[in-house]
Amino acid sequence: MKIILTRSADVDSTLFAEVANFLQAVPGSVISAIPKSTIKMIPDGSDNEWRTPEFDDFFSKCDGLREFSGLPIEKDDIVVLITGVPNDQNWFSGFQLPTSKRNIFICAEDWEYYVPESKVHFAIAYQVVENCIQVLMDLDYENEENSSYIHSKSKGCLNDFCGDKRDISLKIRTADICETCLDKINQYPEATAFLSYAHYVMTQVREKFVTRPENMGQWANQNGISLEINPVMRRIHICTGSTTLVRIELSALRFALYYSIIKFSEEHGGISPNQLAVKSIENREVFDFIRQVYHNNENESAITNLGNDPDMFSQYRSKINHHIKKEITNQYPNRPEGLLEKIQISPSQNGIYKVSFEGEIRVIDN
Repeated sequence: MKIILTRSADVDSTLFAEVANFLQAVPGSVISAIPKSTIKMIPDGSDNEWRTPEFDDFFSKCDGLREFSGLPIEKDDIVVLITGVPNDQNWFSGFQLPTSKRNIFICAEDWEYYVPESKVHFAIAYQVVENCIQVLMDLDYENEENSSYIHSKSKGCLNDFCGDKRDISLKIRTADICETCLDKINQYPEATAFLSYAHYVMTQVREKFVTRPENMGQWANQNGISLEINPVMRRIHICTGSTTLVRIELSALRFALYYSIIKFSEEHGGISPNQLAVKSIENREVFDFIRQVYHNNENESAITNLGNDPDMFSQYRSKINHHIKKEITNQYPNRPEGLLEKIQISPSQNGIYKVSFEGEIRVIDN
C-alpha cells in the first residue's frame, strides 16, 4: 500500500512541499508525492460565482488521478487530495464511503484560525494520517454501529469529530488514540501495520505545535500594524506607520459584510449571520449598517439572503478570506507571523463571526 499525496492547482506549492517533506522524512513512510497539479476545483473565469463543491466533487478528482494520470496507482493505494477550496459541509477533511474507495480530501484553507500560520503544514500532515487510519479501520461514519468510535464530544482522541473546529487543536496536542478506538484499529491488519508510522507523525506534530499569541493587541503594537478602511473606494489597507503594505479591494456586498464584521467585532465581539436578516425596529443595528455601507437600498434582499441562508453566508466568508489571503500573500511575503488569522473573518462562539484585529483601525473617506 502507498499513500499518493497530490494537490489541486489552488494550493500553494510551497505548502504542499512542506507537508510532503515532513511526512516523507518520518521512518517507515509510504508517502508518494505528486507536486505538479492540473486538478482544478474552481473552473477558469468563475472566481466570483462558483458552487461550493460537495464531497463527491473531490473524490471524482481522486478517481480521475487513478484512471488518467498514467501513474502506477494500485487499487489498495490511498489517494489524498489537498485542496484550497472549501466544501459544502465545512469539514477540514473527509474520506469516501465505502472506505474501499480509498479516496481522501483535506482542505488547506482556514487553518490560520486554529494554529499559527507557520504550523499549518503540520496540522495538514496530522489530517493525512488521521484520515488514513480511519479508512484502514473501515470507519463508516454513516453507520450507527460506529458511533462509539466517532466522538461528538472531544476528548483528545484521533477520532474526535471536532464539530467545533477549535477542538482540532486538542487532539493535535494530545497525539492520542483512546482505548476503544485502539481496540477497533487492532482488528484491521493494515491499520495496525500503519499505526506505528501514524503515531510517530502525531508525536512529531505535537512537539512542533505552537499556541498562537493570546494578546492580539500586544501583537499589533509589537509589529506596528494598523488597518485603514475606505468605504468610498471599498478598500482595506494594511499599514505600518504612514506606509501602506497591502491594498485589498472588495466588491460592494463583500466589502459591506467585511466592514460590518470589523465594526461589530470592536463594539460587540462580532455578528451572527441571522442579524443580517433582522428588520425589527428594536434590533436592526447590524442590518441598517451593512445596508448603509452597501449603498443599495433597493436590493435589501441580497443582505437578508445572507442572514437567512447559512451556506450562502459561509460561501461569502470563504470568498472574502480567500481574496484577502491571496492579496496579503502576493503583496506582503515577509509579513509577521499570525497576520492572516487577525485580518480574516473567523468563527467565534455561539455562531458569532469576527475579525480579531485589535490594533489601530482608521476609517478614511478619500
